[in-house]
Amino acid sequence: LSDLPEDAVGRRVSCGGERATVRFVGPVPPTTGLWLGVEWDNPDRGKHDGSHEGVSYFTCRHPTGGSFVRPVKASFGVDYLAAVRQVYEMDTEDVLSEDVSSSSSKRIKWFIKERSFQSLTSVLLGGREVNGCGADGEIRKTTPNVEWLDLSGTLLSCWEDVSSITEQLVRLEGLQLSSNRLTLPSDCLAHRHAFCSLKVLVLNSSQLTWPQVCTRHPSIISLDVFLYFFFCLFVLQLKNVWYRAHQHVGDLPPISHLSPIWGNVCFKAGRADGGFRTWAHKGVQKVADLYKDGSLLTFDQVCQTYDIPKKHFLKIFTSKTFHHVKIQTH
Repeated sequence: LSDLPEDAVGRRVSCGGERATVRFVGPVPPTTGLWLGVEWDNPDRGKHDGSHEGVSYFTCRHPTGGSFVRPVKASFGVDYLAAVRQVYEMDTEDVLSEDVSSSSSKRIKWFIKERSFQSLTSVLLGGREVNGCGADGEIRKTTPNVEWLDLSGTLLSCWEDVSSITEQLVRLEGLQLSSNRLTLPSDCLAHRHAFCSLKVLVLNSSQLTWPQVCTRHPSIISLDVFLYFFFCLFVLQLKNVWYRAHQHVGDLPPISHLSPIWGNVCFKAGRADGGFRTWAHKGVQKVADLYKDGSLLTFDQVCQTYDIPKKHFLKIFTSKTFHHVKIQTH
C-alpha cells in the first residue's frame, strides 16, 4: 500500500491492459482490506455502477462501468522520461555482446550515440503508461528538441499533467492527446505559456464537450475564444467531423455566437482542397450555410439541398487534406 498515491482518486490507472479512472479508495464491507473503485473507459469491462450491496461508493456514466479492484492489480504508470527510456533507450552492452568486428562496433556505438534523447524531434508514447512529468526540469534537459509528441491513450489525468510536460518542450508544434480522459483546468489561461509554440492539437475520443468548457468558463461563448482557451492554436486536426458535429450540436452555443469567426467566414480552398471548391460551387461557402432555422442540417438534407453526391463527402471526409482545417483567429 506504500505505493498507493495519496491523491489516488481521480488518477488514471491501467488494469490488465484496460484504462480506468479511480473514483473511490477505501474498504468495501463485508470484505477486508483496501479497494479501488474504478470507472472503466470501456463500460463492458465493468460490473456495476459503483454500488455494492445497496451502498453507493462512487458513480459512473454507464450502469456497468464500475468495478472494485485491489490496489496491487492497478498500475498508476510512470513519468515521461521513464516512458521515453522504455521506448528509446538502447543497451550498448547488449548490442555489442554479439560477435562483431571492430569497425562494426564503432559504427554501432556511433549509431547509439546519434540516438541520444537530445536528438529526438519526435517522441511517440501512444499507449504508454505516462502519468506526468517527473522531476522538475529534467524533460527540458533530456529531450529539448521535441517538435511532435504523441501522448494518446496514456495515464495523464488532467491538463495540468499535460502542461507540466509541454512547458519544458519549447520547440513543440504538434501534440497528440487522443483517447485520454483529461479534466479541464480551473484557470484556462494559467497554462497558456506551456503551449505557446503549438500549432497542431489532436483530441479525438477525449470526451471534452462544450458544456464542460462553458461550466468552468462562463465567458467562453464564441468559437474564437474557445480556440484561445486551447492556447491560440492555428490548426486543429479533426476526424469524423460530421459525426462529431451531430453529436454535440445540441450543446453548442447559438450559431450567432459563432460569427464572424466561422459563421460568416468563407472556406478558403488550397490547391489540394478540391472538395471545398466543389462545396462553394454548390452554395456551401461557410459554416452558416450548413444550418437552417438555427439547426444543423442532416447529412441527407445537405446532399439534397445542395445537390452534392454522398460519395463526394465520403471521398473528402477520408482524405488527408480534410483532416487539417486551418482556422483564422482574432
